[in-house]
Amino acid sequence: KSYEQATRLTIIFSIFFSVALVVVGLVNLLGDYNLLGGFWALLAGFLLLRLVYKTPPELLFKATVNTVKSSYTREKAKIAKDFMSKDFVSITPNITVTQALKTCQKAAFKTIPVIQLQQLHGVLFIADIENLAEKDQATTFVYQIMKPVMAKHFVTLDISIKQATDELNNNGLGYVLVIDSNSLVIGFLSQKEIAFL
Repeated sequence: KSYEQATRLTIIFSIFFSVALVVVGLVNLLGDYNLLGGFWALLAGFLLLRLVYKTPPELLFKATVNTVKSSYTREKAKIAKDFMSKDFVSITPNITVTQALKTCQKAAFKTIPVIQLQQLHGVLFIADIENLAEKDQATTFVYQIMKPVMAKHFVTLDISIKQATDELNNNGLGYVLVIDSNSLVIGFLSQKEIAFL
């Protein structure tokens, strides 16, 4: 799918194939196995070598450099901000667990980020809510049972998608939040956003 890589592979294959033809031709001619076949193999090998010889050497070098450069550029372009989604469920720290439960029903994960004014305050695990007695849910606030913020819960905008994927696979949330230079939450990444990579 790359013109440069195809050109490079064609040149390399042509060199090996032409040398093989020359060797086969010489073996047939010198060994008296098949004089006519040896002659044609030798001729074809020399003609192909002549064509390869006429190819500017910088073409092979340029193809190699361009392949590496384009690969690096594509890899560099794959950063968190290009794949993040801004459509995610969150709750504020000052609501009761009963109120949070209504939001939890819309959540696709077993955890919900606790965010206020775009700042990440913690993470609420739905399992922690379920452990509370029903009578306590109306008097317990989210900030009382949420887990503290950890570095593995978020990534920056310009982090590579590979590093972001490693974080979301290892942080136990099923997603990773994306923050900007002011530490404000502006999106999140889950397996859904990067499934096509």
